[in-house]
Amino acid sequence: MIFAEGSQLTAIAGGIGTFENTRLTTLTLPESLVSIGNRTFLGVTTLESITIPASVTVVGTNVFSGWTNEQEIHIPFATLEAATDLSLGGWGTGWLSNNWTRMYNNEGEQISP
Repeated sequence: MIFAEGSQLTAIAGGIGTFENTRLTTLTLPESLVSIGNRTFLGVTTLESITIPASVTVVGTNVFSGWTNEQEIHIPFATLEAATDLSLGGWGTGWLSNNWTRMYNNEGEQISP
């Protein structure tokens, strides 16, 4: 799923079940998005790939808990260290908990196991 150009979505509130039972396999979040709430994609195993835009400045905790190494998260950072370092504009580490998902940087290079 790709959001329409000019989307005004700025936040996904999150919570358990936000995307549960969805049949989406890919999701490209809109450039208007600023925050992703806690547990938004928790346990959503149908998603094969998600792309998060550089406009996102806040990502809650356990957002991708339960994801597997068969799923991909595309993040707008060059390294995983930058994505988790708050002093560099990263999102902290809470969003990474219990996560073995493959992550790719803004250049398309894999930056996690």
